[in-house]
Amino acid sequence: MTSARTEAPISSLTSRDRHGRGLRIDFLRSGDRYAHRIVGIDGDGRTVGLMESIEDGLETAWPSSPALQELNVEGVAMLIGMAGDGHWSLSVEPLPGGGAPGLVFDVACRVKSLPANLTSTYRVAELVKIAVSSSSLRLATHTGEYHVQSACVDNAAVADSCQLLLGKNILKLACDSKLPDSPPATLRWRYVVRLVV
Repeated sequence: MTSARTEAPISSLTSRDRHGRGLRIDFLRSGDRYAHRIVGIDGDGRTVGLMESIEDGLETAWPSSPALQELNVEGVAMLIGMAGDGHWSLSVEPLPGGGAPGLVFDVACRVKSLPANLTSTYRVAELVKIAVSSSSLRLATHTGEYHVQSACVDNAAVADSCQLLLGKNILKLACDSKLPDSPPATLRWRYVVRLVV
């Protein structure tokens, strides 16, 4: 693990419905990189932590979550960084369309060698009740029910871009893109966390 994580967010991005319910992502400093936590919000403004990214140390060539060292938030969160033979980017934006509030995560990694794994890894909060369906992970809390699911990259004809793998309170969103025969190549995966209303 990297050195101690700051508890106060450096920056945040929120997606809410007209009743004030929704999600917030908080970006936290964790050693040399940015971690993030996803928080549920009810209509009275009460919050509950849903899940938090797991970050590895500097020596990890292919970390559990993208190694992100630079952050810019202006309506959309944009992060970039690198570790080992991977150069990562992450964008997080509110779910478009005016429907249920949610956050869309779009991750890319430029690889110079074949990666051992490419994942976004989260620790799910202990008070969250977890249920798995064929296409999503459901997180139930006192603020509501939230779904985590894979999303297509760019084109609706393209299959879902990541696999949801669940261990004991650990969620991995693993890149489902075909690994290249010979790098360099850019691999990408997308997922959505949304409130179910």
